[in-house]
Amino acid sequence: MLFDPKQENLPYTFALIKPDTTLKPNVVQEVVNKIEAAGLTIKNFVQRTLQRRSTQSVFQIIKVYG
Repeated sequence: MLFDPKQENLPYTFALIKPDTTLKPNVVQEVVNKIEAAGLTIKNFVQRTLQRRSTQSVFQIIKVYG
């Protein structure tokens, strides 16, 4: 089942796992376990490849708000 933001009126958090980490499935699972151990629920898990420009935009936002 995919997450539908219209279905629940809840705040949400976006997480991005760094590319070098995604090459190690066991480390990705550790990250997921830590997120869940912190009491957060993962509603949707999407794996996609970002183009360089998109990645630079994301990291620029992190610099500003991070």
